[in-house]
Amino acid sequence: MKIYISGPITGIENDNREAFERKKKALKKCGYKVFSPIDAPKYKTWGEYMRYDIKRLCDCDAICMLPGWRKSIGATLELHIARVLELDIFYHDQ
Repeated sequence: MKIYISGPITGIENDNREAFERKKKALKKCGYKVFSPIDAPKYKTWGEYMRYDIKRLCDCDAICMLPGWRKSIGATLELHIARVLELDIFYHDQ
């Protein structure tokens, strides 16, 4: 199973890397293939990041939502797409 990690990045210290990296490590330890938007190439605009990330999300079987996702436009968009695509949805505490 391939899991996409979603959560707030913009406006968070160090782009919330610590939370993404912790979850990525934990999921990999459980045997999952993981895509984290923190690993995306460097782009100039938010829209470029989202286009890249949404493409990766579409290749996944599930999405894992990190704390604070409700305050993130990008994360709420990713969750909406995951629901439409009928991906499994996991929240950080699961």
